[in-house]
Amino acid sequence: MANIVGKNGVVKAGTSGSEEAIGEVTGFSINQTADTIETSTMGSADRSYVASLKSFSGSVDVLHSVTAGDNHDEFAVGSSLTLELYPNGTASGEKYFEGAVLCTGKDVTSSFNDMVTATYSFQGTGALAENTVS
Repeated sequence: MANIVGKNGVVKAGTSGSEEAIGEVTGFSINQTADTIETSTMGSADRSYVASLKSFSGSVDVLHSVTAGDNHDEFAVGSSLTLELYPNGTASGEKYFEGAVLCTGKDVTSSFNDMVTATYSFQGTGALAENTVS
């Protein structure tokens, strides 16, 4: 299996079918989880579980910008949007994640000796699809 270099990553956001690339992205993360339900019974020597509801959440890191066209306004806190996360770019055959999300937070960090950055957090509102660029 080939390793992937993160520098080729792309983030797109917007309404379903009209997503646009987000500018100044420095990284993103996505976390997928499944709830579990205990099925252990009296007399069991070990606990047992079954999988239940799945969910996903994550964040997008950017250089904070007020430039028109960077599309950071797509991440207004409380907004609903479709998010596409491409770990290795948008070339044909590359895998990417897609899902409907609710933007749940915005953190802006400023330091006297570094770039001003922003982190947008999101919560998935349905299934997360893993697709292939056609």
